[in-house]
Amino acid sequence: AGAGNVKNVLIKAGDGLQKNETGANFMSAYIKITGPEAPKFLAPHLPQGMHVSGVLYINYGGTALFAYGEGAKALQKQTAGPHTGIALSDIVKQTGLTGAERYKFSGAGGKSVDLAVNELGKGLIYENTPGVLAFFCEGMPEDQIVNDLLSIDALP
Repeated sequence: AGAGNVKNVLIKAGDGLQKNETGANFMSAYIKITGPEAPKFLAPHLPQGMHVSGVLYINYGGTALFAYGEGAKALQKQTAGPHTGIALSDIVKQTGLTGAERYKFSGAGGKSVDLAVNELGKGLIYENTPGVLAFFCEGMPEDQIVNDLLSIDALP
C-alpha cells in the first residue's frame, strides 16, 4: 500500500501495550529517539495518554519499524555461533511480517544477503558494536555477515 493509503498503523510497546492509530494521526506525529522513554510515539495534538513509550515496533502498511534496543529488553536473547542477539524468527513473529519466501538483509555499505526461509535456520540480529546492528545466520561464513544492517525486506 502506498503511504497515502495506510488507514491503520499498529504500534506495540515492549511492555505489551498495543495501540492502533489512523494513518493521518501517525503521519502528523513524532517518534522520539532519545531520553528515558525512547523510542516514544507522541503528537502535540494527541492527549498524553495516547502517547506510547518504549515502542517495540510499528507496522505501517507493509513496512515494520523494529526497535532493537527495546527488543533486547522485551524478548529473550538467543545465541548463534559466537553472536548473541534477537532471533530473526522472533522479530518476524512480533511484527507479523510472515509468509515471505525469501528475505533480503541490506547493510549501509551496500552489502546484502538474500536467503530463502529454509536457509535462515538460526538467523540472528545483534549489536556488532554499540548502536550498530548486524545479521548473522548459523553456518554462514563470517565474511557474509551483514554489518551496519539497515533493512530486512520480505520478498515474494
